[in-house]
Amino acid sequence: MGSPCRLVLVVLVAVLAVVATAASAATAVAPAGPRLAVQTFRPFPDLSAINTVGPNGEEPQLLVGGEGDDVIRPTLSRPAWSPDGSLLAFTSSRGEYSPVPYIVGAGGGKPRLVSKTTVLSEPIFTPDGHWLTFLELRVVKGHFERPQIAARDEYGVVVDWAIWKMSLNGRRFRQVTRWRRHQQLTPTSYSPGGRYLAAERFDGRSEDAVVIDLKRHKVRVIAQGAEEPIFSPDGTRIAYVRTRYLPPEEREGNRSPGSSALLVVPANLEGKPKRIARVKGGLAWPSWDPSGARIAFTTLKGGEPFLPSNPAEGNSVMQVNADGTCLDTLLSIEGRGHYEGVAWEPGSGREAGPITC
Repeated sequence: MGSPCRLVLVVLVAVLAVVATAASAATAVAPAGPRLAVQTFRPFPDLSAINTVGPNGEEPQLLVGGEGDDVIRPTLSRPAWSPDGSLLAFTSSRGEYSPVPYIVGAGGGKPRLVSKTTVLSEPIFTPDGHWLTFLELRVVKGHFERPQIAARDEYGVVVDWAIWKMSLNGRRFRQVTRWRRHQQLTPTSYSPGGRYLAAERFDGRSEDAVVIDLKRHKVRVIAQGAEEPIFSPDGTRIAYVRTRYLPPEEREGNRSPGSSALLVVPANLEGKPKRIARVKGGLAWPSWDPSGARIAFTTLKGGEPFLPSNPAEGNSVMQVNADGTCLDTLLSIEGRGHYEGVAWEPGSGREAGPITC
C-alpha cells in the first residue's frame, strides 16, 4: 500500500479533476453582448430546445434540447434567467411524470436537476438569485394523478394553491403566499428589490394581472382580464398582455386568441396604461431587455398558445420599443413548428438598447 499522504494526494487530485470538469460544463463560454433566450418546438426529430440569439436574431447558440435519445428537453414554455445572467432555469419531464426544474449555464453544457418536486408554473429566480419561485398545490380532498384534473376541481378533487420557492440545490423550501382555495396566483416577475411579485390571478372564470406586496401580504390588481405582468429592469414600469379570444363558432381549439395588445403602465399605477403593440392572432411571453428600452415577445398566429403538440404555423418572435415605436419581426419559422417563451439575458453589457427604425 502507498503512504497515507500519497493516497490523500491522489484522492485530492481526482476530486479536483471532477470539480474542474463539472465547472467547465456549467460555465461554457456564452457569446458577449445582448442575448435573447428563445424556446422552440419543432415536430420530430428536433422537438423542443432553447437557443440564444443576438438582438437581430444572429449567432444562434443551443443551450438545451435538440436531437438525441439522452437529451434533456424543455417542457413548460418560458425559460428564466438568474439576475446576473449566469444561469437559465427551465423545466423538463424527462424521466419524470410531471415538469421538474433544471438549471443550465449561460453558455450551455449539461443541465442540472434542481429537484424532483413538480412545479406547476415556469420557475423564476428571486432577485438575490438563490431561489426558484413557482406555483404549488396541495390536495385537500380526493385523489388525482394529473395536476390538470385537480386544477379543474373535477372528480371530487379539491385543492389549494400557493406560491413557494426552493433553493438551487433543491434542499430547502419556503412558502411565499398563503394557501388559497379556487384561486391560482402564478408568479411571473419580481421587482428589483424583491418586495413586490407580479403574478397572474385565475379564479376559474377570469384572469387578472396583479402585484403582490410580499411585506404586507396584499394583492393589488394591475389590470382586469390581463396576463403576464412583467416588471421593467428598473422596476418603474410593468408590461402586461390583454387578449381577445375568438367566439366559439370561430375557434380552432379550446381557446384561440383573436388578437392581443401589449401594454405598459407605471409600477405605482398612478398613470394610464399605454398600448405599445397589437398583434392579430395573439401574443405572449413578453420580456424586457436589460436596458428597459425594448420588449420581445412571441406571436401566436394560427394556433393555440399552450399546446406544444400544435404546430401553430406562422408563429414568430417580435420586438418593439417600450415607447411603442419600431415594431419588428426578429425571428420566424418556415414550415412546421413554433416559438414559445422568450427571455432577455440580464447583466451589465447585455443591454440591447432601443430598436432603430
